[in-house]
Order: sequence, then C-alpha cells, then structure tokens
Amino acid sequence: MFERIVVAAGSTLDSGLTAAAETFRSALAGSAVMTFHVDAKRPGDTLDGLLHHAAAEEADLLILGARSHVTARRVAMHAPCSVLMVPDHVELKLNRVLVPVDFSATSAEAVREGARIAASVGGECTVVAVECDDDPWLDWRDYPQRLQGRLESFVAEAVGRKNDVTCLVEPIERTSQIRDHGPHELPRNIEGTDIAETVLTVAARLRTTLIVMGTRGRTVASALLLGSVTEKVVQMSPIPVLTVKQQGERLGLLQGLLERLRGQPPLVVN
Repeated sequence: MFERIVVAAGSTLDSGLTAAAETFRSALAGSAVMTFHVDAKRPGDTLDGLLHHAAAEEADLLILGARSHVTARRVAMHAPCSVLMVPDHVELKLNRVLVPVDFSATSAEAVREGARIAASVGGECTVVAVECDDDPWLDWRDYPQRLQGRLESFVAEAVGRKNDVTCLVEPIERTSQIRDHGPHELPRNIEGTDIAETVLTVAARLRTTLIVMGTRGRTVASALLLGSVTEKVVQMSPIPVLTVKQQGERLGLLQGLLERLRGQPPLVVN
C-alpha cells in the first residue's frame, strides 16, 4: 500500500523519523522514502505546508513526530494520505499491532493493513471492538458470544483468514487507567474520550508497539471510531499510531486540499 513515504520534520530532520521510515521500507518491500522539512521562514500555517507537500509528492504515507500531539491529530485528519505519528524518543516496532474497529468498511481496511504489517515481521495482530452505544452492542452483555462471532467473521472477511489475527471484545473503561495528568489530558466530556482511553488501556495491557486505525478525515458522517476516537487516540497515545485512509477518501481529500491551497506559494523543500 505504501509506495511513496514522505518524512516530515522541522528545521532539522529527526533521526527517529528517518529510522521509522527505514523500518517501513525494510518491512514493506517497494517503499520509496523521501525526506523534507518545512522552511521555518515560510509564512503561513505549518499544517498547510505539510499537507501541500504530501499532495505535491503524491505520498501514500506521511511520517511525522509528535512534539505537538495536537498538530499530529490535525494532520492525521486532513492529510490526503495515510499518516504515521511517532512520539518523540519512541522507536517504531511492528511486532505487536492493535487495530480498533467499528465494523465499517474503512476499519476493515485498517485490519488488512495492520495484519499485513504484523505479518511482514512475523509479529502479532490483535483486532479490538470497544463497547459503544450503538448497534451491534445493544445486547452484547446478554449474548457476548454473538458479538465475538461477528467480530471474528468481520476479520475473516477483511483478511481472508482469522487464525493469524486475535479478536478481542472489550468493555469500555468508564474510569481512566492510563491518564497521568500530563500535557495531553482531555476533559471527560469530550466525545470519544472514554473509548480512546479504553483503546490505549488495551494497548498498554498487550504491550502494543503500533496502533492502526481507520479515519474518514473531514467527512461529516464519520463513524464513531473513524472520527473523534481516532483523533483522541492520536492526541493521547504514547506509542506510534498509523491512521489509514482508503483510496476513494484520499482522492476526495486531495481534491479539496488542492482547491484550498490554490494560489499559495509552494513549500520550500530541501
């Protein structure tokens, strides 16, 4: 899926990001890695610079650091390609992959990508469905095996097999187990926060090294896990997060981005 990888950095290129790109290139054959940095003297929004360059290079994957998790969240939602967020001082490893799903077509794409990444290094892939106030969760406490069966069928349909992927149905965590009152703490009343915290709690329990999630970017009708929850996970996660976009969504975002940036000066690339 990733044939052109763009590595984004600030005034100096982060060695951790280039190492992450090399990890992907070695694991996923055929990837071509490019690097660039945003010119600090360029007027305007750095976010626009990142998005403009990703579009100009027709990138399949944009890798960026998380010195600012808020910027990483915005890029993940608006980029015309998939985005990998690698927190500062964290080494990217692909051996334990966690894929949260909401039974949508876009999360099925994330399952396929997560399973492929884990398989490339002989690692483990776990797919988790987190409780929410939506179908098919309405009767799951009375019939837990029914939902487990649906999740296994969903995964088998997505990847053509289920023996290589672990399926996990997880009740939501109403009280936090992962927040440390750090800079990325979010108020409890923000939509999707409980589910995002549950995802990160599961990730910590499984010693996950990479979270893979689907996203519909700016689409108004985003499903729960493909909108607010993905944003919160990117914003709070202490481990790398890969947000995956489908081809149709990428094309729509690319068209909108080019219209938005039309007439702006090009990004300076070194």
